[in-house]
Amino acid sequence: MLHDYPQSSKSTRVTQEAWSALHHLFHEKREGLKSAAILLAGARGGRLVDDLSMRLADDRELSRSALHLAGNLLDVLALEFVHDFEREEAMLFAQIEPGDPRVDEICLLTEELHEAIDHAGLDHPRASRLRHVA
Repeated sequence: MLHDYPQSSKSTRVTQEAWSALHHLFHEKREGLKSAAILLAGARGGRLVDDLSMRLADDRELSRSALHLAGNLLDVLALEFVHDFEREEAMLFAQIEPGDPRVDEICLLTEELHEAIDHAGLDHPRASRLRHVA
């Protein structure tokens, strides 16, 4: 016997939880996220934060485009492309001293963004490889 259940219950809840987690993070840490993104990806990183911030402010649930932007931002913060010497991220990353106090802040922001995306069980193909260190 086939059942016709409404499809909005779980997907709407997941989307709302994910939007809420990202919205809260951006409300609290937008400037830090933008500074980190610019440090690691230049102007493109700053645009990612601005675009995602506008999406979260305009939408009342997490759209595909906002999730895509959040994933791209997580890739930047998680250093996914620093070994690709064709990309600006490699050059920018090479200029950061390991003892720079901003490194710790970037690590914390990366973890918080990863948790906000992961909060509702959403997956991100590359950055989902991050492991939570206890």
